[in-house]
Amino acid sequence: MDGKLNIIREERPGHILFRLEGRIDAYWSKYLDEALDNAFREREYNIALDMGNIEYLSSLGIRSLIRYAKMAKGVNGVFGISASSKEVQAVLEMVGLAGMLEWKRPEINADKTEDKTTEFQEDGFIFKVSEIKGKENGTFKCTLNGDPEGIKKGFTQKDCISAKFGSGKYGLGLGAIGSGFDDCKSRFGEYIALGDAVAFMPSGDVNTPDFMITEGSLIPSINMLYGISLEGSFSHFIKFSPSENRKSVTLSSIINTLAQKTGFREFAMIMMAESKGLVGVALRRSPVALENDELFSFPQIKENLNLTTEPEYTGDISLSLSIVTRNETSPLRRFTRETAPTFENPQKLRHHTHSAIFGYKPIAKSQIAVEEAIKSLFDEERLESVMHLLNDRRDATGAGESEFTQGVCWIGKIDKF
Repeated sequence: MDGKLNIIREERPGHILFRLEGRIDAYWSKYLDEALDNAFREREYNIALDMGNIEYLSSLGIRSLIRYAKMAKGVNGVFGISASSKEVQAVLEMVGLAGMLEWKRPEINADKTEDKTTEFQEDGFIFKVSEIKGKENGTFKCTLNGDPEGIKKGFTQKDCISAKFGSGKYGLGLGAIGSGFDDCKSRFGEYIALGDAVAFMPSGDVNTPDFMITEGSLIPSINMLYGISLEGSFSHFIKFSPSENRKSVTLSSIINTLAQKTGFREFAMIMMAESKGLVGVALRRSPVALENDELFSFPQIKENLNLTTEPEYTGDISLSLSIVTRNETSPLRRFTRETAPTFENPQKLRHHTHSAIFGYKPIAKSQIAVEEAIKSLFDEERLESVMHLLNDRRDATGAGESEFTQGVCWIGKIDKF
């Protein structure tokens, strides 16, 4: 052998087989990672490795195998080694992983469609909608805190509200994690509350996202300047993926499609999706004690806001919360902005969407509980940013709108304020 790693991919009934030959060391393990990453991004979660002709397996190679085995398990897939050379078998037995990494043939068509599933195609994407079992209500009570227009004139201590979240509680707005207004006044930025996890993007000199998760008696909380808070549960689970002729779908198209198909006039949506490119904004400067319209004045705006000049975070995972309304008299109108119209649904809905952005993680094909999906991201992946998603429609210089290649959503009707 020439010391290289040769990889041959074969399509088999119900799974993918990779025939590997050569060495899996620190250098060549990167090529194996690339091949497996591509398979997972194609939503191929049943993968067997024929390692009968591998002459060397390093610690980095073992680490890669463990990583993909965990990824497959997290999405109800099957990953493992179907054949081993004596060198590979000896190494796996020494580290106690021979049994864990043994491949077991999956049942063909084991991924059965959930009961009461409706499938339709819109804007070149296939949507599958199913009811969430075990939810007695499936609706939300919405609480509006503070004044979003305060960002134009500046906030003071009297505007600060402390809010706790936890299971069944969600929200978004401007806020900061800390011990009170004085501790947070230089760091207020966009936050997203997702049940047992709260994340925010600090303004000021520290440009690193922070988060708090439920641990024992510790419940995540936020000091908010304004925000939308929700309490309740989701009623429907949605999967979306491209048809043969489309590669991505916009956030507006997803919102408009689900509003049209569900008939909900106001609803909350959590979406976990693979990004084709995100367009959004985050505060660089805290809005506390600003003078009137100082935040958006030129040229200060360039120092005050971090606005994407082109779509970013391609291939990463966006975990977003959208609050949506099409009720012209709703109190949500002053907290929301219009979506972009689509050809199929020209009516402009209004929404407010914040997104927590993580490194890539495969998305389950089958229905998964929203709490489980959120926990898996915060436990296993690095939080890269938190931003307010928007439609940048500036002539010539606008970056457009966030787009996604595939994903899942949970939605629930807002029925109380």
